[in-house]
Amino acid sequence: MQNHAKAQADALACGAMAPLLAMAAGKDGGDAPCSDADLAETVGGDEETARARTRASFQLTRAKALYALSCLLRGCVAAQKAFALGDGFAILRACLLVDSAKIRTKVLHLARHLCQLDMIFMRAGVESGYVLAAAAALSGSLPRDFGAVADVALREDAERANVELAQVREAALRFIVDCAKKVDFEEVPKAVDHLRGTHVENALRSVRAAHEGMSAEDASACADEIALRVELERMLEG
Repeated sequence: MQNHAKAQADALACGAMAPLLAMAAGKDGGDAPCSDADLAETVGGDEETARARTRASFQLTRAKALYALSCLLRGCVAAQKAFALGDGFAILRACLLVDSAKIRTKVLHLARHLCQLDMIFMRAGVESGYVLAAAAALSGSLPRDFGAVADVALREDAERANVELAQVREAALRFIVDCAKKVDFEEVPKAVDHLRGTHVENALRSVRAAHEGMSAEDASACADEIALRVELERMLEG
């Protein structure tokens, strides 16, 4: 569907925007009871484990909805207008609070794309709190120390989690850097307060400390992320 004008037009004509936004928002899904299927598939019928399976299923649905929104919005002005009218900016902002690194990364990439379309979308993003939310995502996705984990399987899970957290950090930094580069501060005056405010400052301080504490191997793996942090710090010093 992405950049496929006919498919995008057909999807809009079928009213796809509203249900996609609802799914991305996680309506009726965040605290849903465990499904019968998940309970049945859980050894011993443990309800807490089944509930976790249900939450994971809803997160997967949200991730798929965000991917579909991204495809629908790219290069389609009609979809972009429908997104704005459907309170899409507020919904994306709320998605950054979801306890899923993959979802936060998807949201940050989509928010970055939208805010670069024009100053109307940039203003909507800034006023919806995207810069502040990106700063929160940055400081909330610092590397975790799993050095004491002895179990091989658990250690592999921990390493995967750190990779996903690194993707959040890089996406958050890339969003803030591009916002700082491309925003018209006269048209979007709130951007000055958000970019130079304590949320961004504290997030940068936290991630800088994390970078300085990395091993040479980890720092090499996060080279792009570190370069973005340094670039942003220099921009905000001026």
